[in-house]
Amino acid sequence: MTKSHHKLIIIGSGPAAWTAAIYAARAELKPLVLAGEQSGGQLMLTTKVENYPGFADGVMGQDLMAAMRQQAEKLGVEIIDQNATALSVIGSQFSVVSSGSTGFQSIGLEPANRQPTNRKQKTLPDFAWTKSRRAGENGKQITAKAVILATGASAITLKLPGEDRLMGRGVGTCAVCDAPFYKGKDTVFIIGGGDSAIEEAMEISKFASNIIVLVRKDSMRASPIMQKRIELAQNIKIWYRSEAIELLGDKRLEKVKVNKDGIIAEFSADGLFYAIGHKPATEWLKGSGVEVDKNGYISTQSSVLGSPPAGAWSASDWRAGRLSDLGRSVVGQSVTETDELKTGKLESENRKQRTDNLFPTMTSISGIFAAGDCVDFRYRQAIVAAGFGAMAALDCQRWLESQ
Repeated sequence: MTKSHHKLIIIGSGPAAWTAAIYAARAELKPLVLAGEQSGGQLMLTTKVENYPGFADGVMGQDLMAAMRQQAEKLGVEIIDQNATALSVIGSQFSVVSSGSTGFQSIGLEPANRQPTNRKQKTLPDFAWTKSRRAGENGKQITAKAVILATGASAITLKLPGEDRLMGRGVGTCAVCDAPFYKGKDTVFIIGGGDSAIEEAMEISKFASNIIVLVRKDSMRASPIMQKRIELAQNIKIWYRSEAIELLGDKRLEKVKVNKDGIIAEFSADGLFYAIGHKPATEWLKGSGVEVDKNGYISTQSSVLGSPPAGAWSASDWRAGRLSDLGRSVVGQSVTETDELKTGKLESENRKQRTDNLFPTMTSISGIFAAGDCVDFRYRQAIVAAGFGAMAALDCQRWLESQ
């Protein structure tokens, strides 16, 4: 196992990771990116992306991720295409153990209008982590002064026959992202019984003629207000006691085989979306001390996704320079605090813990930050992840300056 030391390690390979790397490189932090053996994030599972700013004609998901990586490389970012398997604190530093081959392998779906470059390509989630993997001959132990976790999350699917082959070709995991592509289409299936399923169905019902929601049980687990909303929709049907058992089609999805009340039949379909949840790629953090919530999403000091913890700065306080946990309301009084933060002259360890709340993307461990879909349980959009990555890099830069 080889060893090395860096000022900053960024773990992940989606929009959050590459944006963080670009910002960190421009700040002379000389980041190392552990991109994982399957690089690119969930955008590798999509075809055309039309809601990412700057691309008037849209951009293929794989091309967008390749461009982000190339931009990071151009700025001198060092990249290792290995999986992180362990994270620990060693004194005032952090240790990350990685394992896997070192060859770059971009794995995802080839768009339908391209010839596949690799016939063995599979659909894989952002920053795939293998529980049984151990650091072997090519393993590395890397120490750093700071870490940014941007390992993403993957949509939960049922692994139905035909799913891998048709993912991105009529089968998807984000109706909000792809709904406009179904304008004028006839039938789209949604799998799920919660609020997310209803939200997905409502969104795509604006474009397709008939939406069928497959619910495995006798009732939905969605909130009453959401169920009432879907009952008012004219073109949405709920099929209870129904399960998709196979996805059929050659170049794209054509039919869905459904078991409805014990009767198996095939139904024509233009699309099918999973809406049964997401799983953040954070299992490998067990034992690291990084706090995650009950669903595995990483908790940060002052998440924009929820209420900040007691004693933390609010968003308005952070912008205005007010230190709310010290009861200060005059912006001018915060100048001393800011100067102390930049020069590292903190009065005490207790004081230092409070100033950690200056960094919204910091995790439960000072010096470890998190961004993207491993934190974001609400929006799950590429542009949001990229913004998170920029926030984490800026927070990390300012935190390092304070040490």
